[in-house]
Amino acid sequence: MEHSDLVGGSSAERVMKCSGSVEANAAIPDVETEYAGEGKLLHEVMRLCLVNDKRPEDYIGFAMATSKGTFELTEELCATHCRPALDLFDELYETLGGEVEFIEEARLDMSALIPKAFGTVDVLIVGMRNGKKILVVLDWKFGSGVVVDARGNYQLAFYALAALYDPKFAGMVDGVEEFLFAIIQPTREPHIDTWVASLDWMRMFEATLVIAIEKAKKPNAPRHAGSWCQFCKAKLECDSFKGVVIEALQKEPTMMTSIELAWWLDRLDILNQFKNALLEHAKATLDGGGNVPGWKVIEKRANRKWRDEKQVEKLFSKLFDGAFASEVRLPGKLRSPAQMETLLKLHKQRGTIGQAQRKALEQKTIAKLTIKESSGTSLARDSEKGEPQVGVGPMLENALQRLKEE
Repeated sequence: MEHSDLVGGSSAERVMKCSGSVEANAAIPDVETEYAGEGKLLHEVMRLCLVNDKRPEDYIGFAMATSKGTFELTEELCATHCRPALDLFDELYETLGGEVEFIEEARLDMSALIPKAFGTVDVLIVGMRNGKKILVVLDWKFGSGVVVDARGNYQLAFYALAALYDPKFAGMVDGVEEFLFAIIQPTREPHIDTWVASLDWMRMFEATLVIAIEKAKKPNAPRHAGSWCQFCKAKLECDSFKGVVIEALQKEPTMMTSIELAWWLDRLDILNQFKNALLEHAKATLDGGGNVPGWKVIEKRANRKWRDEKQVEKLFSKLFDGAFASEVRLPGKLRSPAQMETLLKLHKQRGTIGQAQRKALEQKTIAKLTIKESSGTSLARDSEKGEPQVGVGPMLENALQRLKEE
């Protein structure tokens, strides 16, 4: 998903509440996390479902390559993330009347208001509700961390405002009277959260955003720590952010007044972000071949994949004919090992697999046709199960040494 360097949907709240963060983040390159890689996969699956009018189950086995490796839609991810997300979308869609129109993964250009500003929205829907034309701005949230609230959501407000200013969508948004912000987060409660913004509220948001951008353009703009620091690349260098952490270490919670407790509870996000930054840096250190006493990186659960897809397709095409042979493939790809097992189980129950096929399957089990591929590593204490994985640094050094010896 594309993002503007100045301000975009995901950075709108941070820019509006911490104008100095724009300059601080500009010189720091983006680093993709494993969670972001999985999120990209899930967003793409939802896009494909809407574009092609398909079920998420049709894309089990679909894989996407990212800078953090290849991520595949498993049956578990489909059942816990994509299926409930699409069901919630359908329920929301059914509440709209009139000529309902929607677009997915749309790049919204706001340069008419703020030069070079744009964002990519997950879904825009236009329909009628209570006699008014309404623009639904929907965002998929597949993380299991913080619950995202639709009320006054800066990200969705940015996308709504961008849609109003983008000439490509002039016909679609013309006459819109209300804006419905919708967050679908299947792994958290509530699974869907909605809030309606008026045109007046959107105009106030627009004015606040423009003022914040002007502040951000000035050198040494002020910085303020808060929950919006979560995706700030420069937070560990920020005096405001570090100041909250340092002060917290000097506090005794049992000695706080009720007002102090409320103040610090509002800043738990900052302390959690510091904790997460520690864990991420420790993992990066170990991945790079460094040492963190008492800690290691271990492999996550491996995913199965076919050793040779052509061999598998040829085998099953020979074993079976008719309708079953055509089921071996899904549109554009071979069924995954898990999908093939489900299909075989179904045909065994129906009695559509004969004795000869069963005997052949025993000799060529799916287990022999597959390999397990690591889905990445995770940080763990030395006392936990799992063999420590060699970091990239030592692996490269060993490879170079072997080349020199040859």
